[in-house]
Amino acid sequence: MKGRRYGTVIGSGCILFVIVAFMAIFFVTHATAAPIKIKWANWSAPGSPFAKGCTWPLREIEKRTNGRVKFEEYFLGTLVPGTQEIQGVGKRIADMAVLFCPMNRNASLLAGVSTCPGVPTSTGDIVADSRKYANKLWEMGKTSKEVQDEFTKRNLKLAMVQGGVPRCLLSAKIPFRKPEDFKGRRTRALGDEAKIVEHFGGAGVGLTSAEEYEGLSRGIVDFCIDLPVGAVPWKLQEVIKYWVPMVMGWASYFTVINLDTWNSLPPDIQKVFEDVAEGYPDKFTEILVGQGEPAAEKIFEDAGVVKLPWPPEQQAKIDAAAAPMAKKWALDAEKRGLPGKTVLNQWFRVWGREPAFQ
Repeated sequence: MKGRRYGTVIGSGCILFVIVAFMAIFFVTHATAAPIKIKWANWSAPGSPFAKGCTWPLREIEKRTNGRVKFEEYFLGTLVPGTQEIQGVGKRIADMAVLFCPMNRNASLLAGVSTCPGVPTSTGDIVADSRKYANKLWEMGKTSKEVQDEFTKRNLKLAMVQGGVPRCLLSAKIPFRKPEDFKGRRTRALGDEAKIVEHFGGAGVGLTSAEEYEGLSRGIVDFCIDLPVGAVPWKLQEVIKYWVPMVMGWASYFTVINLDTWNSLPPDIQKVFEDVAEGYPDKFTEILVGQGEPAAEKIFEDAGVVKLPWPPEQQAKIDAAAAPMAKKWALDAEKRGLPGKTVLNQWFRVWGREPAFQ
């Protein structure tokens, strides 16, 4: 009897020892394991409202994973240029990158369709409009099989969507009051924005954000299509006299991750990424537009930049010029062997509109 009790005690002690040893090894391993480092690329300037909006999910992921994930941040295109982020992430030069879609319209179907002018409508409430746009873009990215398949073929995954903002006009010297004022003048414009400028007799010039200041100050361009919150980080308030709250189109932004990087992440880490991504469009809009845009407009005002009125009848001319461009984008995509018609129809449906193609 005593022997059995003694054996039971010994057996229980051994089991307890094994459990304690296992727990010690587990906690030591996890406490000392090197964090997963993810190289994150961004074309924009650090410290700006846009950069703060873009880095919010990075801090959130680091916090929710208790430091198991650490992001290495590369701003100003120092890791991959802003026009080559899709290629750079696909080749794993960067693990993740934020895409500025107007500069990368042909880089992906989602970048192209989301920057077609005239599809989203504007109510004049920039915060509400931007929040709606951000969530529609996220819906499109999650539900379009064609968009997802294209990313997969390029060794990418859509990680999250920042959203988008309506783009207006900044003028170095000329008080811009109607679309016909484009005529005979040069405008920094990207994608279909340049086609709208050309429709009214102007010339589109494809400057990057970093080139706008010099372009305006040296007279290379007379106007820039941008918006106050996008202009202030580059100090454009120093070289412009007017801005006009027109809507030339939408600038959209989203983040891709290298598919091999994604697949290498433990499932619980992937779940953190997915959870953060779900609420991110609203958070980004709050930071960039809700907080950043009023502050930028105040900086414009303090610098003496005059906000000119923009009557609805003048906006109607811009909208009419933009109307055919979405279909043209889709047909051009089809010529490149891409399902442009299908994707444009999906984008129209997301916005509650009738399909562009039957």
